[in-house]
Amino acid sequence: MFRRALAPAAVLLLAAGCSGRANDLDTYYDDPTTTVEPTLVAPVAAPTTPVSTTTPPPTTTTPPVDADAVLLTDDDLAGEGVEQVGSLSYTPLNCAPDASAAWEYPSGSTLDQTVHVLPDAAGRVAEMRETGECLDTDGTIARPDLPELGDDRFGWCFVGPTDRGCGAAIAKGDLLTVIVVKAGTVDRASAAVRRIAPLAADALDRA
Repeated sequence: MFRRALAPAAVLLLAAGCSGRANDLDTYYDDPTTTVEPTLVAPVAAPTTPVSTTTPPPTTTTPPVDADAVLLTDDDLAGEGVEQVGSLSYTPLNCAPDASAAWEYPSGSTLDQTVHVLPDAAGRVAEMRETGECLDTDGTIARPDLPELGDDRFGWCFVGPTDRGCGAAIAKGDLLTVIVVKAGTVDRASAAVRRIAPLAADALDRA
């Protein structure tokens, strides 16, 4: 009998020890009188990136130079009676052109045009005037009887083993256009260059 009476009391003592509350059976199951107020946490504002009020400068790009637009057209050369052909017969500069065209007269004379995109094209023309450098060395280069029309132009004639003719180099900005007429005589070539040079100069404005 004694052992059976102690068993319920032992259970109650164990329950009281695990709860951490006083072993008062009359108040053990009462609601606690102390209430815990919830702690309010203020929301943390997300960092903001400052908005720039400065307007970036507009992006400007230099349009590409259209070398093909500088080539003479059939309308430009209507007074010459030439017919366009497929290949150049004379290239006066030792560098590949950015655009080129070739024509032939009924007499067999030829007209060649090359267009070069070069920095400081006017400086190249001045160099040609001073030294003749960069001109084709196939023949003797001499000052022709061609009008000097400013620092942007240079004219010359050549007499070689097989060819003779005259040419003109005209510069504007980064463009250099070169026309060369080969004919039976230097006089005929010189006269043709005088007629065509102003047309080639005007065509530079089309680029």
